[in-house]
Amino acid sequence: MNVDVINGKLQASTEHVPANDAAFAEEIRGWIVDFHSGIKPYSVDMMEQRIKSYLRQEELYREKVRFILSLFPDHPMLGLDIGSSAGGLSVELAQAGVEMHGIEPSTAGVRVSRMRAQRLGINNATFIEGVGERLPFPDEMFDLIVS
Repeated sequence: MNVDVINGKLQASTEHVPANDAAFAEEIRGWIVDFHSGIKPYSVDMMEQRIKSYLRQEELYREKVRFILSLFPDHPMLGLDIGSSAGGLSVELAQAGVEMHGIEPSTAGVRVSRMRAQRLGINNATFIEGVGERLPFPDEMFDLIVS
């Protein structure tokens, strides 16, 4: 949710916020519990902070994507994200015009990534369950590989 200052008061704005944020937040929560809670236990406050961070993760990657794409003399057309997590980097690269394929070991992570792309209207990013040690793609298929 965006916050604007109107007449000196903070006002919540739903402009540019997909309507299904609550459902997306619950998917993120499920993914964190499923995949990350075995690594590190989270307090309620920490969980809420993580969810807020992941809700708009693609925005956090915007500058990184600009930098990555500036390194290429020609704009990469086909990319692979190994360990795509919640899909933020893949979705931001897709928004920049790269057809992205994400591979993620967590089923819940794949669900979150697909939901992220869908809620933003991204149709040039796909996500599958798998690991980087056994990629289901031919060698030298991609112009860009990130992890």
